[in-house]
Amino acid sequence: SITVDGRSASLLKQHDQPKSILLELHASGVAPQVQVAMSRSDKVARELQALLVLPEANKPIKQGSTWNIPFDPSHANDVEYLSRLISRLKQRDCLPDAPVLVMGYSGGARMASYLAYLKPELLTAIGVVGGLIHPSVNGPLTVQTKSNVHILAFHSENDPVNPYQITEATPTPAYWLSDIPTTMENWQQSMACNQVATAHLTAQVSL
Repeated sequence: SITVDGRSASLLKQHDQPKSILLELHASGVAPQVQVAMSRSDKVARELQALLVLPEANKPIKQGSTWNIPFDPSHANDVEYLSRLISRLKQRDCLPDAPVLVMGYSGGARMASYLAYLKPELLTAIGVVGGLIHPSVNGPLTVQTKSNVHILAFHSENDPVNPYQITEATPTPAYWLSDIPTTMENWQQSMACNQVATAHLTAQVSL
């Protein structure tokens, strides 16, 4: 494990000489080790020859913990914590130029979105499920330069927690202020993408 800002993160080293760093950000209320069992990120890390890092949120909720986004000043700043964690890992393991990849599910996906938006210089790519957001919808943020972070996002159109589409009749959590089509448009602008390609894999799945 590694300790940064008094918080311990578990490390799963899949190779003697890792070539990349993979952070997995757990869903709200889900323990990091349970998240690994769900996502099989250990298998992903082996294939990528990556050092797998399992940080843990510490903002308490009814069951477990959640990431502190949008930022609540009464709790730790998780964007800064994860940034320092990445920097410490690169220094400790002599990986100054290693790609940094972030996986996130639900609340972890929202946290990965914030990290990609506010600290794009630290990341190579994020892969998120059920929680991609564009942080600007949660209030004023420092204007970012063009982001070069690659984003792979999966989101069910039938998601009952973080709805794909928002209508007047849609019950949504307080943090979920934008639907996925709008979020994609916002990221397109942030990344200066001029074209969007869509591939229909099946009647139910489009890329």
